[in-house]
Amino acid sequence: MPPFTPALPLDTLLAACDAHPEFKADVLAYAEFQRAERVVAQGHAPRVKVLRVVAQLLHHEPSLRVDSVRVNGFAGCCDFRGVVTATAGDATRSWEFVWDCRWRAREAGLLDPGGYPDQAWAAREYGWRCFSHWQEQPIASGVLADA
Repeated sequence: MPPFTPALPLDTLLAACDAHPEFKADVLAYAEFQRAERVVAQGHAPRVKVLRVVAQLLHHEPSLRVDSVRVNGFAGCCDFRGVVTATAGDATRSWEFVWDCRWRAREAGLLDPGGYPDQAWAAREYGWRCFSHWQEQPIASGVLADA
């Protein structure tokens, strides 16, 4: 059984999107620590944080027929920032992201007993929905995107 929690509903998001069936299978394989050629992580990118980015992509672009993704990210204690690049047929699209559970804790008023933003509570409660920044990156005219 995949390590999904209600805060990371991959099954639901995958069922609701138009992504390529082989990509969907690779997302599930990646979640189960198996080989997944269509999900590539670069940088300092822990698996659970990569899966949160995939969840965000599926949520925001459910009609995109994603063939594969590359997540180039750098994780801190309370954040994960970088760029996700999705290929869909001949098209390549990229989004800059910041997943930040400390930001979500501040926004939601979740404080620890000392009065500080309770980032662990926010991460458990909101899971993949802690993105403080999600911005599609334009592709310069006449320049091929790096796939």
